[in-house]
Amino acid sequence: MLFYNLRKTGLALLWLTLLVACTDQAKDAQQAVGYLTEVPTWTLEQITVNDAVTFQDGKVQAQFGGIEFTRYMKKVTFGENGNFTGYYVNDPKPFPLKWSIQADQILVGEESDQNPERSWRIQPKDVNPNVFTMKIKSTAYDYPNLTQITLKFRAAQK
Repeated sequence: MLFYNLRKTGLALLWLTLLVACTDQAKDAQQAVGYLTEVPTWTLEQITVNDAVTFQDGKVQAQFGGIEFTRYMKKVTFGENGNFTGYYVNDPKPFPLKWSIQADQILVGEESDQNPERSWRIQPKDVNPNVFTMKIKSTAYDYPNLTQITLKFRAAQK
């Protein structure tokens, strides 16, 4: 009987933990922007290319026959005015882009080109106060093949 009660209590705690963890995701693009602009700096945690991890824990992980990144944004910031600034690894010069809300998603791209097909997309469900992901599908990295790239960022430690 004691084992049954412990197991029941453990399952209830697991369910409660999952419920709390899942409720922090943004409910819409406005809330996502609030989360993104509230954090001063986001740091790159992971890059996936076609669902294969190619960068994690600060290290490039080569994939046989896959795309390798030698230039990537190690940190980014979101300004409340629509400014997005990326900082490439080994390059102190900031790289400015713009973010905007379109069709309940956040687009990040060139100021003159906010086309969803050529911009990084951030879905509200992929944003919480500590982590966000941005995705793009493009032939630019492995022409003529369509490549899906996902960047996962974590709120930088203060």
